[in-house]
Amino acid sequence: MWMGSSEKNLHEIFETARANTPCVIFIDEIDALGANRNDINKTAGRTVINQFLSELDGIDSDNDGILVLGATNAPWYIDPAFRRPGRFDRIIFVAPPDEIAREEIFKIELKEKPTDNIKFQDLAKKK
Repeated sequence: MWMGSSEKNLHEIFETARANTPCVIFIDEIDALGANRNDINKTAGRTVINQFLSELDGIDSDNDGILVLGATNAPWYIDPAFRRPGRFDRIIFVAPPDEIAREEIFKIELKEKPTDNIKFQDLAKKK
């Protein structure tokens, strides 16, 4: 019953983006969607990856005006086919926030909360 649903949903995402260019498609935890096909035993996972690669290539459609971004904490799990030119051909490392940035993040996230007893600087020093 559910076979093919992921592929259909992925196609609809790209079709919506194509109809609304310029557009950005951002996929968090892309390693879950673009895992290495050698590590996948089930055919269903492979067909989703193949659909994703087909959508990225824009073989049947025009992807001009679409920027596809993906984020992952495990880039080594991404299928090598995703890193070919024209797909995800640039990897940008974003370092974790430093102590000053962590302090500011705590201040932003705890805005309008009772923080009288919180020492943001001490909190930010903890990792």
